[in-house]
Amino acid sequence: MGRTSRHRQLWIDTLQTYLSNGPMDNTVQALTAAMKTSMPEAMTHAPKDFINQIDYYPFALFHRLITGDHAGFATTLTQALKDHADFWGDSTAPRARVALGPLAMASLAFDRDNPFDRQQAHLPTYLLNRARIKDI
Repeated sequence: MGRTSRHRQLWIDTLQTYLSNGPMDNTVQALTAAMKTSMPEAMTHAPKDFINQIDYYPFALFHRLITGDHAGFATTLTQALKDHADFWGDSTAPRARVALGPLAMASLAFDRDNPFDRQQAHLPTYLLNRARIKDI
């Protein structure tokens, strides 16, 4: 299994462990293993800008979410969305429009009623609050 595949699998394992309501120690252990594979020196097939401005943030947000650091989550989310915009610039690529990793973590925080600014660029409110899902 390549480093990128291993990285993805560890992140999936982390989320599955968390969502299965298992012991938090298991979630922390899985998160730690996943984070080690996301270090710039471990990610040899991805641009450093992508790692630092896009790939890092789901881990950072998830860490703040599970530790109950509401202020840190809100601050990190705002920075993640800014870095997303900076990374993608004026690109018209679909990936540029929505910050998927931060959106996923914001959705988990939304479900827990964590306070954060829900009206931010690259964070579609209709996906966050599931209003769009009701229309489908």
